[in-house]
Amino acid sequence: MPRESLAPHRNDIISRYSQGESAASIARHYKVTTTTLTRALKGAGVMPHIPRGGDRRGDRDRILSAFRDGVRPSQIMKGFNVSRSGLFSMLKRAGLKLRGLDSWTPTKDMLVSAAITRELGGKLNANEKRISDLLSAAGLECRPQVAIKTGNLDLLIPSHSVAVEVCLRGTLTRYIDNGWLEKRIRDCADRGWHTYVYAAANAPDITVDSIQDIAAWVDFLHRSPASRRQYRMVWCGVELLACGCSDDDQITLVKPSRHAERIANRKSGN
Repeated sequence: MPRESLAPHRNDIISRYSQGESAASIARHYKVTTTTLTRALKGAGVMPHIPRGGDRRGDRDRILSAFRDGVRPSQIMKGFNVSRSGLFSMLKRAGLKLRGLDSWTPTKDMLVSAAITRELGGKLNANEKRISDLLSAAGLECRPQVAIKTGNLDLLIPSHSVAVEVCLRGTLTRYIDNGWLEKRIRDCADRGWHTYVYAAANAPDITVDSIQDIAAWVDFLHRSPASRRQYRMVWCGVELLACGCSDDDQITLVKPSRHAERIANRKSGN
């Protein structure tokens, strides 16, 4: 670190900044100026250095683009290392309406734009990527993060019009309770897609065998086209939890706790 008094605290300073604490807050804690602290962070390669001139103009353009796409001001400030006053001044000069850091919510148009941006990026988490790779190995090519209204599908198999959502234990229960999963199934049906929900407890449950059920189901739909869009919910790719038509008055979805209860009753012979 460029300042000797900060050298003993190098790792702690880097850790606090990486976890989202502002440079100004860290500087106050160590009783140094913000300039000294930011110089130390830049020297450590943690805080990006934005040169004067053309590159600063390019950075400003990216900030304005992110704001228009619905990225929260707090995220912009951290991602681009810009202060609140600096950000709002930049937005004001660009003629953009200012919004608060806590109470602001993006418009529907902004959310749709952000969903399209995520589709273009096509980024998957490790579990979604595992399913995608297994499907590809089975000859079913996928498109990742396809935009649907204000959200994104995990995967879409375009050749068979099948949307795939990967829900492990934590997300599955939450998505059922808040109605998100039922809405996603109906939204997919409106787009002409069937929906396959892959449910599992943990990432290690995603094995080669996990893909056999969806591969067979997709093949069946291809050979025997259904007049109504269908949904299918399977645990670890081997145990059917629920299925039906996506436009049914009531869509049945099974929580992991209910599945565990079924297994226990099966083993006890009840």
